[in-house]
Amino acid sequence: MERSYSSLRNLRPSPLFLLVLWIFAQSPNALASSARRSPVESSLQQQSAAAQSTQETTPLELGKPVERELSGGQKHIYQLALTEGQYANLTIEQRGIDVSVRLSGADGKLIAEFDSESRNQGPENIEFVAAAAGTYKLEVTPTAKGASANRYEVRLSEARAATERDRSLFEALKFFAEAASLYRAMKYADALLPAERAAQIFEQTLGAQSQDFARALNYVAHVHLANKDYAKAEPLYLRALEIRERVSGAQHPDVAASCHAIANFYNTQREAAKAKPFIQRALTIREKLLDSNHLHTGQTLFSYASILFNLQEYAPAEELYLRAISVLEKAVGDDEPRFSAALHGLGYLYDTTGDFIKAEQIYQRELASREKAKGKDSLEAAYALNYIARTHFLQGDYDKAEAFYQRTFDIYRNKNDESGTLIALGNLALIHHARGDYERAETVYKQLVERREKAATPNQGQIAHDLLNLGVINNDKGDYASAEQYLTRSLAIVEAILKGTLLERMQANIFSGLAFTNIGKGDYATAEQLCRRALTIYEKIYGPNHLYIAVVLRYLGRIAYLKGELAGAVPFYRRALAISEKSQGVNNPNLPDTLKSLADIYAARGETAQALEFQGRANVLGEYHLTLSLATGSERQKLIYLAASASNINRNVTFNLRYAPTDHRAAEMALTTVLRRKGRVLDAMTDTL
Repeated sequence: MERSYSSLRNLRPSPLFLLVLWIFAQSPNALASSARRSPVESSLQQQSAAAQSTQETTPLELGKPVERELSGGQKHIYQLALTEGQYANLTIEQRGIDVSVRLSGADGKLIAEFDSESRNQGPENIEFVAAAAGTYKLEVTPTAKGASANRYEVRLSEARAATERDRSLFEALKFFAEAASLYRAMKYADALLPAERAAQIFEQTLGAQSQDFARALNYVAHVHLANKDYAKAEPLYLRALEIRERVSGAQHPDVAASCHAIANFYNTQREAAKAKPFIQRALTIREKLLDSNHLHTGQTLFSYASILFNLQEYAPAEELYLRAISVLEKAVGDDEPRFSAALHGLGYLYDTTGDFIKAEQIYQRELASREKAKGKDSLEAAYALNYIARTHFLQGDYDKAEAFYQRTFDIYRNKNDESGTLIALGNLALIHHARGDYERAETVYKQLVERREKAATPNQGQIAHDLLNLGVINNDKGDYASAEQYLTRSLAIVEAILKGTLLERMQANIFSGLAFTNIGKGDYATAEQLCRRALTIYEKIYGPNHLYIAVVLRYLGRIAYLKGELAGAVPFYRRALAISEKSQGVNNPNLPDTLKSLADIYAARGETAQALEFQGRANVLGEYHLTLSLATGSERQKLIYLAASASNINRNVTFNLRYAPTDHRAAEMALTTVLRRKGRVLDAMTDTL
C-alpha cells in the first residue's frame, strides 16, 4: 500500500510536496520470508534450524513403546531398521505437547514431515514404506519453540510386508512432500502437478470423503492461490471444508484449518468482509482446542488482525496484532519469518494511523528479528530498513531517512536485485525533493520511468508511482501543464490495474496532486472538488487525524484564502496544524508553511498579535532546520537551503513594513532573521574553507 505526503507553502500556490513512498512494491525475494510462508495448516511444517538437540538415538522395536519428556529447543532421535518393501506404522501419543516428526531414509535424505494433529493431546500417525533396506531415522521436536516440558509416547504399532494400498498411500505422501518442498522454494507452478497427483491418489485409495483427500484438496488450493489462479482455488477450499465438516465434525482442528485458509483467500482478494466470519470461526475452534500459545493460534490471531486492518477496524486489529506477536514469539522464537511478519503488521498499523514514533519502534524490532534470522545485509533486512526510513521521512527527519534509505539501496545493489534497487533509488530521490533539489529528483524519476518501461515485463504499478512523483515535482517547480500530464497518466494506469482500497489510496494521492495543479492554474472550483474527493477517501481509510488529511486541509485553506474567504480559511489551517503536530511532532519541517499561512491570514484581518505569534513560531522552526541542514548537508544541499532561507528574510522584512511598521516586536523579528542568516552564511563558508 503506497503513500503520499505533501506540504503547501505560503502565499502563492507554490511547491506541492506530495511524495510517494514505496511500501509493498518490494522485490519478490525481499518479501519471501513473510509474504510467502508455507500454508497455514500444512501437515509438512518446516522446523527451525536453530533448535537444540538431544543427541542420543533410541531404537524402536515392535511392542516396546517409549515414553519421554520433551520441551522447546529439544530434539529426540529414533531409528528403525526395515527391509526393502516393508511397511511401518508408528504412533506418537501426545500427552500435553504438540510434536512434529521428520522422517529420513536409509540414505539420510528427508522423506517427509508429519504434523497432522495440531492439538497437545492425541495421536500423530506416521505410515511409510521402506524403499530400500536400512536404518530409518525419526526426529521428534515440539511444534512450539517455547513449549514447556511435557510427555509423549512413541511406539512401532505395525511392521509387515507392504500391500499395494500401502505403497499407493506412501506414493501420495511423497508427492505431497515434493509439492511442499517446491512451494517453500517459491516454485509454485512446479508444485501444482505433485500436489494434484497426491490428491488424486488419496481420492482413488481412500475415497472422496476422507480426511487425507480433504487435506490434499486444501493444499492444491494453496498452490492455485500462490499461482494467482483464484477461480480454481476458491471452490477447492470450500469443498475441503465441506468434507472436513462431514467427516470430522464442526469443531475439529481440520475445520479450523480450512476456515483459516478460506479467510486468508478472501483477504487476499480484498474481500475482508467475507473473510471475517471464517477467521472468527477458526479462532474460536483453535482457542477451544489448542494451547493458548500454540503456533496455529498465533497464526490465526495474525490473520484476524490483518483482516480487521483491511476493514479499517484499527483498535481491535491492534489488540490482535499484539496478542499474535506474544504468541508467535513463544511458539517460533524471535528470529522466524512469521514473528517478523506479525511485527510488520503492527508497525504498519501505527504507520497508517499516523503514530510514526510507535511505528518506528516496532519496525526496529522487525529489523532485529530479520537480521537475527538472515543477517544484516539480507534482503529481509532491507525490507524492514525501508519502513524505518519511511517513518523518519514522514516525521521530517531527512538525514536519518536518507541514511536508512541508503542502507536499503546498498543491500539491493549488492544483491543484484534490480527491482529493489530501482525502488531504493526512487526513495532516495524523495530526500532530494524534500530538500528542495527538484532538478535532481526529477532526473532520477525520469530515469526510473525509462528503465521500467524498457523492462521485459514493465511494472505498471511502479511506473504509475513514478509518474505521480514527477507530477508532484513539476507542481513544485510551477510547471502545472507538465504536472497535469504526469498525474493524468498515473491516474489512467491505476484505474486500469488496481481495485478496492489500493485504488482508492492512489486515487486520493493523485486527486490531491491535481488539486494543487488547479490551485496553481487558478481553477479554484475544480481544485476544491478534487480536495473534497481526496479528503473523503483519506478519512474513510485513515480516520480523521492522519497527516495526509492535514495536506488536503491546507489546500482547502489555501483555496479559501485565495478566494478572499479569510474566516473560512482559518479552521482548515488550524485543524491541519493540530494534525501535523500530533502525527509528525512539533519540530517537523512542514509546520512553518502552515504557521506562515495563519500569520498572513491574521495579519490581513488586522489581528497583529496573532499574526506575530504564528510568524515567530515559523521563524524558530525555520532556524532549527536551517541549522540542521548546514551541520549535516552536502555543499549542494547547503546552497539550496540557504537560497530558500533568503525568501524568509524578505518575508519578515515585508511583514514588518506592511502589517506592523510601528510594532517593535515585528521589527526585532525581522532584524533577528537577517542577522541569523548572515551568521549561517559565515558558518557555511567557514566549513567550506
